[in-house]
Amino acid sequence: MILEGYGKVLSRENLPLITRELSIVAFLTMENRVRQLHSHILGALNVGASEALVKSVVDDLGSSAGDGYNSALQILDKVKVKA
Repeated sequence: MILEGYGKVLSRENLPLITRELSIVAFLTMENRVRQLHSHILGALNVGASEALVKSVVDDLGSSAGDGYNSALQILDKVKVKA
């Protein structure tokens, strides 16, 4: 998993890492994959995405994501960046 999932996928060229993480956040929100979503929201923040940008991606999906939308909002509330 480390080599395939993180090493090969996240290190591919042509798509910036922030964009890649935000795309994964969007997919996981739609699928309501809470554990993975939590990790990738943190990942997006750790590679430089602002909290506002991550929230914007989640908000753009809105109710079309069903329960995933609420899950993502709860995760974002828990991981708020402390300034």
